[in-house]
Amino acid sequence: MKIISKTVLATLLVTSINTQVSAETSFLEKLEQKFEDPQNVGLASGAGVGAVVAGPAGAIVGALFGGLIGTSERNQDTIELLTNNNKYQSNQILSLQLDNKNLSDSLNKQQRQQQIELRQVSQQIDLLEAPFSNGKSLDFQIQFKTGSKDINTEYRQQLVGISRLLHAIPDLKVDLAGYSDQRGGAKYNQQLSHERTLAVGKLLTDLGIAEKRIKIQSYGEMSQVSDDLESNFFQRRVTVSLSKHHQQLVKN
Repeated sequence: MKIISKTVLATLLVTSINTQVSAETSFLEKLEQKFEDPQNVGLASGAGVGAVVAGPAGAIVGALFGGLIGTSERNQDTIELLTNNNKYQSNQILSLQLDNKNLSDSLNKQQRQQQIELRQVSQQIDLLEAPFSNGKSLDFQIQFKTGSKDINTEYRQQLVGISRLLHAIPDLKVDLAGYSDQRGGAKYNQQLSHERTLAVGKLLTDLGIAEKRIKIQSYGEMSQVSDDLESNFFQRRVTVSLSKHHQQLVKN
């Protein structure tokens, strides 16, 4: 009877140990299958350590601490991601601030340059207006070929320059006076001088000068002492007179 009792006792002890080991092994396998992410890996690791130290109950406690470890690792990754994102945004802000400063400096430089240019233009206009002070005028001669109202290229260029001066000084007025030599009849010469004056006026308006700034007068043929080529050349002309007020040109 004593021998049987020892045998039974030994069998029960071995069975109990095997059952506990089997339970612990089954519990750990389930934990390993369930926990795959960093948090669950921590749970499984903690559970494994807890199981070795204190059995199934220790595995549960260990799993809790392991879960905290996994959560901590995941939070650390999130913190690093947010930190890097903040650094990127800070760099972007610094870059925008630098671009804004460069743009501001460029605009200030342009404004200073424009102020310098405006002063220079103002000085140039003062110089241009000097000849017209105290009612003075500036006169130009546009010469023509015999019997022609066409403006030669060289005089066209001269009228382009005159138009620029008129644009620069908007209050200048233009007086045009047409003349002809004594070749041909008086009526013909009167009409020819008028057509020459109209041709000069049209070119100025084509160059952007308002018609209301231009006054036209035609005087026809001029009296002259001799009828040589040189004298005739200087009589075939349109006088362009620039002044602050319209001039009363007379036949001469």
